[in-house]
Amino acid sequence: MLPLVVFLTDGIPSVGKTGEVEIREATAKANIAHRRIFGVGVGNDVNAPLLDSIASASRGSSLFVHPQERSR
Repeated sequence: MLPLVVFLTDGIPSVGKTGEVEIREATAKANIAHRRIFGVGVGNDVNAPLLDSIASASRGSSLFVHPQERSR
């Protein structure tokens, strides 16, 4: 089993905790199994710095897909 989490989002936080610092801290606290988190942001409203920092802190990576991009 490969221990990882894929976090998919289409925008900026708007429900529950919305502050970047709060979200980063909550993510780190909840990741007790030290899973790698891979962030995937879809659309134009993604908070890229937040996804990048969560992924980096967990030894994962992030990827962003814009609506204008064509599939390969």
